[in-house]
Formats: sequence, structure tokens, C-alpha cells
Amino acid sequence: MDGGRTTDVRVGPAEGEAVTAFGDPFGQIADDPRHSTGEERFVLLGQSDQERLLVVMFSERGAAVRLISARKATPRERRRHEEAKG
Repeated sequence: MDGGRTTDVRVGPAEGEAVTAFGDPFGQIADDPRHSTGEERFVLLGQSDQERLLVVMFSERGAAVRLISARKATPRERRRHEEAKG
């Protein structure tokens, strides 16, 4: 395997869908210090425009948001989101 080559493998929600989770009025943002090395990272738990509950990891760089990863929420995370909605 060539050490200089990277392979982009998508297994979760597309980036475009992940961005829409930021529009969830019941979305929850928390710090992600476990995975932060050199930059402050955050985790968003929010519903996408395709009505999927997503966990989106991101960082802020000035006025820009850098998406790190996104995945579907676990059952425990789903319960937390439902409790926040009341």
C-alpha cells in the first residue's frame, strides 16, 4: 500500500445531508474533548432534512465550519434527542 495515497470511503450520511442537521431547532451541541487534538471539536445531535437523526462531528475555523464526520444516531442518542423535544 502506498503511504502517500488516501482512500475516501463513505459509509455514513453524505456531507450535504449532514449540513442540514444544523437546522434542527431541537439540535444539541456539546464539546468533544476526547477527540480534540490541537483544535476544539464539537458534536451535534440533530435531525437532517431527510428526517434521519445524525451525530455530526465538526470544528470551527473562523466563520467556517469544518465537518469531520457524520453517522446515524444510536438508540441512546435518539432517546436523548426525544427528551430534549419534550
